[in-house]
Amino acid sequence: MANKISKTQIDNFRIIKRSFVDQIHDFIFVDNPEGGIFWEAGANYTGAIKIKLPVLWGNTFINFKVKIQDYGIGFSDESLVLNISSYIRSVTSQWERCTVQNISSIDGKDFTVRFGHDGVSSCLWIGETNSNWNYLGVIVSDFTGYFQNADEQLSKGWSISMATAFDTIQVTKNNNLPYSDFNKIKNKAGSTVTGTELSLSNIVGNNYNYAAFSSATTYTTVNPVINGFARCFINAASEPTVTGATKKAGAAFTANVNMEMVVESPDGTAVEFYFVQRV
Repeated sequence: MANKISKTQIDNFRIIKRSFVDQIHDFIFVDNPEGGIFWEAGANYTGAIKIKLPVLWGNTFINFKVKIQDYGIGFSDESLVLNISSYIRSVTSQWERCTVQNISSIDGKDFTVRFGHDGVSSCLWIGETNSNWNYLGVIVSDFTGYFQNADEQLSKGWSISMATAFDTIQVTKNNNLPYSDFNKIKNKAGSTVTGTELSLSNIVGNNYNYAAFSSATTYTTVNPVINGFARCFINAASEPTVTGATKKAGAAFTANVNMEMVVESPDGTAVEFYFVQRV
């Protein structure tokens, strides 16, 4: 059973309603929608987190945050924030353009988020019906609605509960951790793979055939970026070549000896390679 939040406590949540109408648009912003808070003072609760909106549909673009604190067992860094946006469309009775971004410090908290309804209200569910929670706290905050029907009704009448079964599901979003461009990540290690197709997509280098030196004599390259390169460990009977690449000065190739072949792209277009003698 969820702990009840008293009316006095609810009133202490700051609700700001800035609603106005121009020729076609309504707009509302609510810091903390009334009813959008939930906590369980105990361990080992099971179910998906069900967040129920105060309306069924409304031709309204909505955006809000869901802040979750789960004490967990055997974990640290249990808190996470979900940034959620969508369009609840009356004409089709459908959640549309749903996006979810999960801000979490561990990938084990990449919960699936489902969008749908229970016949009365638009709803979303976080996690699975067998998800386990401990001392769970959930807050809906920073709600924004605009376009049509974005009025005071969206500031109150929310509810959060635990669900052991889903109602009507229309959209399912998973793999919600933020996307990052690999080449913009700082201080990352290069990948270690095998093969003769060498990716030049990494400015700190991709490593090939570390576990077993390659005897291949022909290599190709893909995905060159500026200053991207790859190291390939080789032990070949004859000098390898790299298709479309220019050989540059380096160590002399020696047959049947462990060596490194470095392949790089200085400008993201041209490809060069050279050999390095292993000590």
